[in-house]
Amino acid sequence: MLRNLVKSRPSPSLVISCLALFVALGGTAYAATGGSFILGHANSESHPATLTNTGLGPALTLKSRAVSASLAVSSTKKVARLNADRLDGLNAAQLQTTAYRFAVPTSGPFTTATVTFPGLPAGRWIASYAILTSNGGTGPQCFFRQAAPTTAQALSWAVDAGGFSSDNATGLLNSSGAAGPVKLFCQGASFSFYSAAGDAESTVSFVRVDKQFNHTVTTAVPVRGPAGGVTGSR
Repeated sequence: MLRNLVKSRPSPSLVISCLALFVALGGTAYAATGGSFILGHANSESHPATLTNTGLGPALTLKSRAVSASLAVSSTKKVARLNADRLDGLNAAQLQTTAYRFAVPTSGPFTTATVTFPGLPAGRWIASYAILTSNGGTGPQCFFRQAAPTTAQALSWAVDAGGFSSDNATGLLNSSGAAGPVKLFCQGASFSFYSAAGDAESTVSFVRVDKQFNHTVTTAVPVRGPAGGVTGSR
């Protein structure tokens, strides 16, 4: 019996082979070049791997919990032909520059007029207006106003010429939250908005902007040129 037990002992070469396999499989990375991909462990290879699906559907589907990303990469290099549906949570339509243009029809006469903009979403806008009016004297004063702040924004005084007047101004407005919707106010002695196809048109335009940085400039000090004219400020 003892002689049979001695004969059943593993050979030294087998012990060494098993030990090497144990060490290899117990490491943090598994050599996968030419071998199988081992789930739940880190795998490494010395050549690019290609996964091809000869049937229908994607070649690879990655799923994870909602709190985790389904894919992580270690390089900042651009991936050619990678089609992403969203960027920072925004889809392609939201990343496009959006402009809204409103025509102000011929109407009046007024001493005070309010122009509203139905369908304009809340957001940050570069807002500009070009208002033409007909009047018997001095044209109106126009400006944007919101619920907060209530101060006049992009204020303009009319330029008068031959019974007509023009008001033009541009401002950066934020109509989100408590600021409320943007409205255009015009006030004067007596005026009528003027718009005529093929001639001239009163319009108000809004172009969406994504970010706004607020700064305050120092007091402007005129810099006199050689001829005494104002050539700049600091």
